[in-house]
Amino acid sequence: MAAFEGRDFLLAATFLATQAGDEGSVRSAISRAYYACFHRARDYVRTRSTVVRADGSAHVAVRRHIGAVDGSIEWDLLRLHTLRKHADYDIPFPDGDPLAAAQLAIDLAARIIAMIDALEGKHALMSHEE
Repeated sequence: MAAFEGRDFLLAATFLATQAGDEGSVRSAISRAYYACFHRARDYVRTRSTVVRADGSAHVAVRRHIGAVDGSIEWDLLRLHTLRKHADYDIPFPDGDPLAAAQLAIDLAARIIAMIDALEGKHALMSHEE
């Protein structure tokens, strides 16, 4: 079995979102989508020699550090973090449709991960050229 990476939470999110009759699973899909991105972004900023504390401040720190490289990723992470907080804390779900929010979260997560992968590839290419 391959080593688990944070991005692998996106697979769980996609599965959980298919459990449309179970609001708890759909809410968990949003949370897993966020953590797929959070871990991917945290791993990326750590490769840039950034120290990220293992506490609640890490969420803001990771967004700020990656935002210095690409502001659109920071914005999307903030949107996803907000969805995650709604999923975890707000009953009833704001705006009423957790399944639509789960699909948005999964789409955002896939885009964020792809953008971070592209950044990492760009940095690797630049380092190789030097």
